[in-house]
Amino acid sequence: MWVEVHPATSGRNLDEMVRKLDWLVDWLQRAAPAMNYEPRRIVWVASSRARFSKGDPKLRALNRRGLEFAGSHLAL
Repeated sequence: MWVEVHPATSGRNLDEMVRKLDWLVDWLQRAAPAMNYEPRRIVWVASSRARFSKGDPKLRALNRRGLEFAGSHLAL
């Protein structure tokens, strides 16, 4: 499981998470093939209160690409 704790206060944060997800997937493929296994779980935990809904189109697009939004709490 990969976890990113990051603010979720604006649409700009969604764009930042797109870049972070792209970087992680590229890094796993290029530099860490032993850790690039399926199924994998990539989770975003909000470091503060989320200012957008779980139905936001950009967030849904991130989810389709493999990023789960946990909100402000993640139960392990």
